Amino acid sequence: MRIVRIRKKQVYCKQKERKKLLQYKLVCIFTILAALCFMPSSKADAAAALSLYNYQTKQNIEYTGQQVVYTYNGKTIATKTPGIIIDGSSMASFKDVFVNSPIKMKHTFNEKTGKLTLTSGSTVMEMTLGSKTVLLNGKKVTAPLAPVRVKYKAQKTSKVLVPARFVAEAFGYSYQWNSSTSTASITGGLKLNYGGKDVNYTGTQGKVTFDGTHIILNTIPVMVVDDTALLPAYRVFSKSPMKVSYSYNMDTGEIILKKGDIKIQLTVGSKMAYVNGKAKIMDTAPIFVKNLQSKETCALVPGNFVATNLGFSYTWNNSMKTSQITTKKITNENNGTNNGGNNNVNTGETGQTKLPDTTLFQWGLLTELLESYTIASNTVNTAEISQDVISTAFIESVTLTQILGNSSQKEVYTIKANSPISKTTITEEGNILKLLINNAYINTAAYNLSGILAGEFSGVYHAIENNSELSFKLSSTDIKYAIDLSEDKYTMTVTLYPNYVNTIAAGRKNGEEFVAITAMEDISVTLTESGNYLMLQLPFTVNGVGNNNTESSSLEGVKAVSVTGINDYTTNITIEKSEAYTYRVDRNKNTYTVFLTKSFDSGNSGETETNTENALQFKLPEGVTFSDITTEDRYRYYQNKIAILLPGDQTQFYDENPVTVSAGVVQDVTVSYVGNQTEIVIVTSKLQGFKLSETNNGVSVKLGDPRDIYQNIVLLDPGHGGNAAGATRTLKGVKIMEKDLNQQILYNLAKEYFNAPDSPVKVYYTRYGDEVRYSNTTTENYDRAAQAKRIGADLYVSLHMNSNTKTSPVGTEVYYNSKNNKANGSGLTSKRLGEMLQTALVQNLGTVNRGVKDKSLIVTRENSVPAVLIELGFMSNPQELALLNDPVFQEKAAKTIYDTICQVFEEYPTGR
Repeated sequence: MRIVRIRKKQVYCKQKERKKLLQYKLVCIFTILAALCFMPSSKADAAAALSLYNYQTKQNIEYTGQQVVYTYNGKTIATKTPGIIIDGSSMASFKDVFVNSPIKMKHTFNEKTGKLTLTSGSTVMEMTLGSKTVLLNGKKVTAPLAPVRVKYKAQKTSKVLVPARFVAEAFGYSYQWNSSTSTASITGGLKLNYGGKDVNYTGTQGKVTFDGTHIILNTIPVMVVDDTALLPAYRVFSKSPMKVSYSYNMDTGEIILKKGDIKIQLTVGSKMAYVNGKAKIMDTAPIFVKNLQSKETCALVPGNFVATNLGFSYTWNNSMKTSQITTKKITNENNGTNNGGNNNVNTGETGQTKLPDTTLFQWGLLTELLESYTIASNTVNTAEISQDVISTAFIESVTLTQILGNSSQKEVYTIKANSPISKTTITEEGNILKLLINNAYINTAAYNLSGILAGEFSGVYHAIENNSELSFKLSSTDIKYAIDLSEDKYTMTVTLYPNYVNTIAAGRKNGEEFVAITAMEDISVTLTESGNYLMLQLPFTVNGVGNNNTESSSLEGVKAVSVTGINDYTTNITIEKSEAYTYRVDRNKNTYTVFLTKSFDSGNSGETETNTENALQFKLPEGVTFSDITTEDRYRYYQNKIAILLPGDQTQFYDENPVTVSAGVVQDVTVSYVGNQTEIVIVTSKLQGFKLSETNNGVSVKLGDPRDIYQNIVLLDPGHGGNAAGATRTLKGVKIMEKDLNQQILYNLAKEYFNAPDSPVKVYYTRYGDEVRYSNTTTENYDRAAQAKRIGADLYVSLHMNSNTKTSPVGTEVYYNSKNNKANGSGLTSKRLGEMLQTALVQNLGTVNRGVKDKSLIVTRENSVPAVLIELGFMSNPQELALLNDPVFQEKAAKTIYDTICQVFEEYPTGR
């Protein structure tokens, strides 16, 4: 019995052990399953399909594609649902990736309307479920995919998915896609506050050296704002071995830097500076910055301006993102060939010496003009004077009471009435300044006021509305104005202010020599050539820097610069250049820069920067042939880009077989996977033509001046754009704008013909969408005309739609200008180009022939090549408006313009 009891106990113990072992195994199994459930998709390539439900399409979906993991600054963003790939774009839960993550965007979502708003700092994005149209800071942009609401069935949760790259980059974050790990990496910049706003700063984070030694910066680096390196003033100039005296007034924002007998006074937010009491205008204003994470604050100042005015030498090393400040050294001019002072001079791949950046001179605003300049600069164009009165005022007179002159720097017109003047609304239509005065009567008339900034005047009374419209024809659209009412309300004054040249500088930057002119407002310049002289005339612009001239001893291309005011309102600038240098012009709002580049002799050994047979070389992945390659010229006025497109995701191949570059003109090459194809994007320092050739090892890309690459070049101008809509009419309740018709025909449709592989004509456009370079229409048109020379075009064709106050006019007409009608090297004139287009359009479209006419338009008059403007038809005629809006008619018009331009080049060959 005793033995039996022991055996039973042994059996019981073994059963207990087996039960424990089973429990342990079950715990292990559940642990592994749990780990698999929460494992990121990048860790498990064989992830199961996702069962989804699309609320918009009301469809069930079995998703078997890549399941995306998102990281922010290197750390995985925790999500219970992965992102998915739709049409080559990653779609992410906005709440998981952008709101509940460390990115911490703010959001609102309206379940009823499907409207989603994301906010971060000063950036606001408004999206709507099912729509690609997005409002970004109030401006319409198009997303690659519309937001979509999806239910993840297994997780029993619904998510609103948004295009991740689009959202990230719109808010200033960097976005990188790794196809092999299905990971999207989002990286953010510094969380800063400046200019009164919280900003996610993702720009350059630079460094500073003084005489070769790095200056220690804290948590606020060198920042690049408006192409200017801004340096932390205290740490760079005062705490460093430069030992500059520094003070900052928190209340006024005034910064004072002193060294020896030099005193610089700056103010946060103002481009005006004082060096030993003399006023100077800077390119960029100082800013006061707070790092929201470290709480550090400091004032940042323009590095080049401050350093050079303190007596130091300054260069910006773009490759190292470093401001290099050095003590100026006195050198012995009789050192002969001793190269001791040339140790920092580099030689580029072309064998040409790359000279350091330098400033030859900078002429600033004259002290005696400071007061009038400040008044004009601070003037905000008046939009309305609110002063409603019941009685009707009789406008007795409109007179010129102060003409623009050396003593006044402004022009004043006086409007007098016999009783108080009522509410006045002020608007601009081109160069016409209109004042609409309520409850006012004026004798309808038109006459010349004999002013400089305004000449013709007209007054019209509208009896039904009992108001009067007073119109001043301004000499330029850059003129600022202020409207004031006297204390007794009987007198109204219209004060007009001219533009000012406030700075002229010359020097060398990034290997190019330059002369830069900065003005108070958008700048209008007429440039003419005479031998090696470039003569620039700035009408209705005060010479704010005074009469100056200098000869260059430190620059090769710029031999001399002089500036004179030929009267009180016109500035003339003359640049004498070396014969060996070519020039190009860059306009950027209120800055006009002439760049000069040396033209290297074709007999030089080696390849040159401007024309190289083998600028880039790359291999082709297995399965991709030369015929599979397509290209896109992504040139815009703000970028020089060329895209080479290959089918499929080839990013890993090019990680292992990088693109090789052998031309200095190439600034950057990126390889990325976008929309089911691989993009090799080439960024160049200036506009380049390109040609691909198949080689034994893959593909070679030739770059060069467009005229060296292409036989025939045309610049097409879809008229208007941006805020300039052109003529506007309504068709069947739909608003039709001229700018959209021009864009649809000349760009959207015609580009398909010009960009076809067998097209004999290379096309560039003045605008590729609804963007414009200048808000000022006159300046924009001057720039469009100047583009023909900048890109090396042979022809210029602008497309517009006509309109009239009457509905009866119909037909097509073409304008040219007799001032630009000389035969080019092929014998072609602007008039002949117009005749060929007019004949073809009327014959093919069946429109009424209104002829070819001579008219003074900026884009045709100021051009350097045969140039015409087509008025295709009248939007003011209902039948012709319907025709202009008809897709078949539009396609036929685009094809006719293409065919005619090809015919022009056949009859008048360029000879290239």
